[in-house]
Amino acid sequence: MSWTSGDVINSTARLRRLSSSIPSAYTVFPISGTYYAESNIAGGTDYSGADASTVINQALDGLTGGRTWKEKVVLKGDFGDVHDVTVPSYTIIEGNGAKLTLSASQNYSFLVSGSTDFEIRNLLLKATRTGRGGEAQGIRGFPTAATNVIVDRVVFEDFYYSSLINAGIWGEFDNLTVENCLFKNAGAGENAFGIYLNSGTTNVLIENDTFSSPHFGNHIYAYDSVNLRIIGNFLNGINTNSQIEGVCLTGCEQAKIVGNDIINCGVAGVLIHAKATQGGCRDVIISENNILNSLRAGGGAGVYVWSDDATISDRLLVTDNTIYNVLTGVIVGRSGQNEGHKLKISLNWIESAEWPVYLWGNAFNVRMLDNTFRVLTNPAGIGTGTLDARNNEGFITENSGSATITNPATSEVVAHGLDVTPSAEHFTIIGKENPTNDVGTIWVDTIGAANFTVNVEAAPGASNWDFGWKVIVI
Repeated sequence: MSWTSGDVINSTARLRRLSSSIPSAYTVFPISGTYYAESNIAGGTDYSGADASTVINQALDGLTGGRTWKEKVVLKGDFGDVHDVTVPSYTIIEGNGAKLTLSASQNYSFLVSGSTDFEIRNLLLKATRTGRGGEAQGIRGFPTAATNVIVDRVVFEDFYYSSLINAGIWGEFDNLTVENCLFKNAGAGENAFGIYLNSGTTNVLIENDTFSSPHFGNHIYAYDSVNLRIIGNFLNGINTNSQIEGVCLTGCEQAKIVGNDIINCGVAGVLIHAKATQGGCRDVIISENNILNSLRAGGGAGVYVWSDDATISDRLLVTDNTIYNVLTGVIVGRSGQNEGHKLKISLNWIESAEWPVYLWGNAFNVRMLDNTFRVLTNPAGIGTGTLDARNNEGFITENSGSATITNPATSEVVAHGLDVTPSAEHFTIIGKENPTNDVGTIWVDTIGAANFTVNVEAAPGASNWDFGWKVIVI
C-alpha cells in the first residue's frame, strides 16, 4: 500500500493494512469456463474444475487445518454462479473486485454459521431475480452465531424475493463490523432487507454503508439484539411512499443510531418496536440523523415508537435530528393502544409535517424540550398521559401577559395562547397595583383550549385592577 510519512492511520485503514499485509495462501480465478485455485504456499495443493463453488471451497479447505491465525484466499474475475461457500474460521476472503452471482435456484452465497475471526472484503455479490423460487442471502450466519466478523467494501445486489428473509447479511453474530458496503436492489414491491440481525446478536458496528431499495422490509433490522452502533450510513427507500423503514429495532438494548442520512423511507426513518415475545427496546439513542421524505399513509414518520401490545420501550432519547417533509416527526404509540413508552424528545428540528409529534393514548411518559417545529399543518397531537414539554418553538406550553378587570366587572376572559389546554394549577396571577377597593379572593376558572377567566371576589372600584399572568404547563 502507498503511504506518506506523517500520515495518521484510522481504524479502518489499520485493519485494511493488516489484512493486505497477509500473503494470499490461494488465488482463485476463471479462465475460459474452468476455475483454478493456485496455491501460493509451499506444500499446498492446486485445484481446478468446472464448478466455481467447488473450487473456492477446495481452496478454503486447503488452508492450514486447526490454525489460530488468519490465512487469505484471493478471488479474481467474474465467477458466474457461486453458492454454498462455507467460510472457515481464521480466514480472509479478498475479492479484488471479483463478481459472484447467486443463481435463482440457490439461497445463499457464503455460509458463516459457527465460524470465528474471518473477513470478507472487496466483492460484488449479486442474486439472480428472474425465476427465483426461494429466499436469497449473501452472507448467512445461521443456525449458529458467527463471531469476530468483518465485512468491508462488499456490494450486495438484488437480494430480494416475494417472501421469506432476503438480505445481504442475515443471521446471528457476535462482534460484527460492516463498513463501506453497498446494498442495492432494483424493482419494487417484494421482500428485502439490507442487514437482518437475529435474536442473540451482540456488539455490532454498521458504519459508512449505503442502502438503496424500494422493497417491503428494512434497510437495517435487528431483534432481541444488544449493543448496536449504526453510524454514518446513507439509507434510501427510493420513493416517499415505499413500504420500508430505514432502521427497525425490535426488543433491542443499548443501541446508537447516529449521524445517518435516511431518505424516502415511506413508513419511517427509524422504527422502535416493542412486543411481548421480544420485549421493549431499552437505552436507545437516536441522534444527529437527517430524516427526509417519509410520506406513506399509516406511517410516514421520522421516528416511530410503538408496540404490538402493552409492552413498553424505556429510556429512549431522540435528540438533535433534522426531520423534514414527513407526515409526522415523531409518533409514540398507535391508535387503540395505551402504551407507556418512556422517552425524551429534545433539540430536534422538525419542518414540513402534518404533525411535529403525535402521542397516542394516555399512558405515555414523554419529555419534549427545546425543539423547533416549523411549517406544520397541526400543532403537536397530545393525549392525556404524562408530558413535560417546555421551550418548543411551534408548540407553546408557556406564556405570560397582562389584562385588566374593569369596574364594575368581577372577571376578565383572557386568551392564553397555548397549544395545550392548561389546568388551574399551571397559572400564576399577580396584581400590578393596589386598587380602590380590596378585590378579595382571586381565582381562575372556565379554562379551555383557547381562553381562561380570572375572577375576583369584589369589583375593584374606580381604579380598575391591572394584573399580570403566567402559565407554564409541566
